[in-house]
Order: sequence, then structure tokens, then C-alpha cells
Amino acid sequence: MARSAAERLALFESIRDKVEGALASGAPVVSYTVDGQMVQKEATSTWLAELDARIADLRRQASGGMSASRNLVRFRNV
Repeated sequence: MARSAAERLALFESIRDKVEGALASGAPVVSYTVDGQMVQKEATSTWLAELDARIADLRRQASGGMSASRNLVRFRNV
């Protein structure tokens, strides 16, 4: 399903809030729904950092800062 940048931003911010809450409370898994599908994933600080980077990118796109190109950031577990 195609989403606007604003919809993607809202989705990622919602997921980020859940991950942050899970890390703060010690919950091992985050559950959320995307396109009617339930997703469960381990809450990690790496995932939180990836979400922060994606949210920052979407905010730049929404403000027109990087509308012509995408700044995709990949993190590796080391």
C-alpha cells in the first residue's frame, strides 16, 4: 500500500514510541499493525536508532530538504 510521507512519518513515530516504551519497561517484544498485519519484533536500541534515522529522513523530505534524493541509513550489528 502506497503511503504519503506524512503517513509514513506518523507510522514510524508510532512504532518508535512503542519501542521506546518497551525498552523503558523491559518488555522484550513490540507488537504493532501494518496494513492489517500484526507484526512482533524484539525491542532493541539498534532498532530505536534506525527508527530515529528514518524519522529524521522523513522529516527532511516533508520539509523539502531532500525531496530529490533519499538518504537511506543502514546499521549493522557488530
